[in-house]
Amino acid sequence: MRDFAAKWTAFPDWETARLSREDWQARVVTGLSQVLVSGLLEEAWKSLPGGSSEVGLWQVAPSDEVYRVRMARDRALLVSPQPIDFEAGWHAEGWAATQAHDARLVIDIQGAAVEDIVMEATSANLREGSPSAAVRFAGLNGVLLYRSAPDCARLHVEASYGPYIWHWMETRKG
Repeated sequence: MRDFAAKWTAFPDWETARLSREDWQARVVTGLSQVLVSGLLEEAWKSLPGGSSEVGLWQVAPSDEVYRVRMARDRALLVSPQPIDFEAGWHAEGWAATQAHDARLVIDIQGAAVEDIVMEATSANLREGSPSAAVRFAGLNGVLLYRSAPDCARLHVEASYGPYIWHWMETRKG
């Protein structure tokens, strides 16, 4: 029988994975807490911990506090450098929350060429921005794109597509 798994790209060791080029670097960010929140978000924010910082397309997120990344009108990702204390499941106020720490791989791309890389990967208008950080990036739908610093793009990619995005960055010209 054929081993079809052999044709797929192996997952890198995300703890140590680094790309370094002349004018940009990429690394996987580990240790972030991620909670997926769906439904009536304004009601959810009354019950969930964290500040009021909400990040949309190409906006800069706070570095040391809980923030929200908007995915759609009724969906957001709560992100924190510390564990988030919350009650998972459906809530009578019309919202649900679930742990998503391992559901999305987080990649930071930093350096002088970061905007060129992002403009190559997406057709989103970074200058106009959007309340939603969800974009089509390098052919993948639903990638969250914002910045963790002025010269650092942050991507949240479905974990199973991590090797694809990593390979895309490894093989891009420039």
